[in-house]
Amino acid sequence: MPSTPSTSSPTIPVIEPKQSQPLDTLTLPFGGSRLIEASAGTGKTYTIAGLYVRLLLGHGIVKPLTCQQILVVTFTNAATGELRDRIRNKIQLAYRHFIGIDTGDELLASLHSATPESERPLALKRLDLALKSLDEASIFTIHGFCQRILADMAFESSLLFESEFTLDDSEFLHHAVRDFWREHCYPLPGCLAEIIQKKFADPDALSKQLRPLLGASQAKAHPQPEDFNKLQGTLTQSMSRLKLIWPREREAIETLLHSLPLNGVRFGKKADAYPKLAIMLDDMDNWCKYSMSLPPMKVMESLSLSGLKLNKGGEVPTPEQAPVLDHIERLCLLIKDFIPSFLYCARDGISKRFSLQKSERNLMTPDDLLLTLEQALRPDSTDVHEDKLSLANLIAKRFPVALIDEFQDTDPLQFAIFNRIYQPELTSTADGNSDNKDNCADDNVDNSESNQASKGVSLLMIGDPKQAIYAFRGADIHTYIQAREQTKQHYSLGTNYRSSRNMVLSVNALFENRDDPFINQAIVFESVQPSPFADKKIFVEQNGDTSALKIKLLSEDPEKGLNKASARKRLAEDAAAEIT
Repeated sequence: MPSTPSTSSPTIPVIEPKQSQPLDTLTLPFGGSRLIEASAGTGKTYTIAGLYVRLLLGHGIVKPLTCQQILVVTFTNAATGELRDRIRNKIQLAYRHFIGIDTGDELLASLHSATPESERPLALKRLDLALKSLDEASIFTIHGFCQRILADMAFESSLLFESEFTLDDSEFLHHAVRDFWREHCYPLPGCLAEIIQKKFADPDALSKQLRPLLGASQAKAHPQPEDFNKLQGTLTQSMSRLKLIWPREREAIETLLHSLPLNGVRFGKKADAYPKLAIMLDDMDNWCKYSMSLPPMKVMESLSLSGLKLNKGGEVPTPEQAPVLDHIERLCLLIKDFIPSFLYCARDGISKRFSLQKSERNLMTPDDLLLTLEQALRPDSTDVHEDKLSLANLIAKRFPVALIDEFQDTDPLQFAIFNRIYQPELTSTADGNSDNKDNCADDNVDNSESNQASKGVSLLMIGDPKQAIYAFRGADIHTYIQAREQTKQHYSLGTNYRSSRNMVLSVNALFENRDDPFINQAIVFESVQPSPFADKKIFVEQNGDTSALKIKLLSEDPEKGLNKASARKRLAEDAAAEIT
């Protein structure tokens, strides 16, 4: 995430993918955690709606659930509205089927047949109640779910009542950045302030670079930069020491350098007594005598041991042979580490100020909703351990079944929330001794599954890693892979109802020809079958081309090649030509 602290993105583990079994909406068992992988066009929303009706009727569970007890979470407001409409339509069809009207829906016909005749009037009443109360159904975005829980369970979450929700926290960030800037930048010596000034002209430039790392971001710096205050002192001391030792060692340094086979391009010709080297040494002399700013970096890099360019056969002196040049090298490294250390300190300091300002006003943003609920669910080793667990239990009792749609777009923080509610055994292991985690991972998964089933709690994660498109908003494919690995029961939808037969077969052929089409074995490609009516789906073009799948290669200039700007322009022109 150089001059910025790098953020560690976990390497995708090379694991043997678990085999999935075909999903039957009528017989899918509830209880425990299950992962449903649904490729595009395979009827994912249709399946969710069918499972929803099953839960309303109590098919496969101990007792029927109401709309308020079935938690459905998806990624966007638009998707939430679409899901609600599709579920409403499915319930309406089910109601019609139970009053004797043939709907042509095989799932509803099976559910009707599986319902004892004596219980059908009660089932009809449940469907009627569901239709009337669907506007109160627990169908949320992840942020909507967190907001509802924190509002309804403020006491259990140890929060103030009636927190205010806002989408715009820019004012608080503005003040937090400037407070940090005044506290940390104003007292700096001029030479160190110069380093920051060259990178960030003002607090707004710093805010722009740090904004993606604030809030709900789980990014970690790797390796972690040195403490900023400590680095300041070390850097200042190192520059002062160089100013002391350079004048008395200058002649010895020049003699040593002239004895080496220096590179002519960097230091000038030996026959001319290395004129470029002479200029470098003069620059260092002037800095020591007159300058209060940073030493000349290009000169420092050229004179450092690792940057010393020699002709073939030359040997770079050891630190013992050239201690001043070794000191210069270490000083260069300190200067290069200054900005990453500053940014790491800034993220921490600004984040704390940012949170404090909102907390003082009892304000919450979307990121705060996620962070606050995850923290409220997090167990610890103090006396409130049981209270923390009870919040997760209360949520699980309120929503015994959770269906998480578009799960591939879930980020680590969101996944942690659902894990703490529906798979607490796994998160408690992760929070505990990580040394033993690998040894007992399978046992923990088994225990989690059995405990969930015994409590009547179900977590259904529905998604497709091939459709992960929200990385820019924090979604993390590694989270999906982690969930896939820790979930024992995998299901898949195997029929594409959207595309023509030739398109389905073409896509299958394209991806099946590679052993590892998505770079890592953790993400597998499972072919799907065309639907029975796929032959009727035909796209006809004016040019008479009936190919279902076309692959276009972007040409490049034989001399200049192809850069990003040119590629984007050509792609846009091609798309426009296709449309018109």
